[in-house]
Amino acid sequence: MSPGLCSIDLGMTKEPLLHVESPVSKGTQDSKDDEAREEDTDRVEALTALQTEHDALLEQQTHWEDLRHATETLDHLPALVTRF
Repeated sequence: MSPGLCSIDLGMTKEPLLHVESPVSKGTQDSKDDEAREEDTDRVEALTALQTEHDALLEQQTHWEDLRHATETLDHLPALVTRF
């Protein structure tokens, strides 16, 4: 029988006439909730790690851009010195 459905027994048995199945037992639901919370925590930690890595990469990119700019300035320096 599908979870959450009920059945009515019209036969002449000694079993109860009405039987209702619980869709999910309390213990099973609690363990699923705990598992879902753990997965959420794992996702948040992974996202935080990715954000930290992203920030570090952006900082490195800024350093490389500064170095490139300094190199370009140094490349122009000999031309400036010979002009004066």
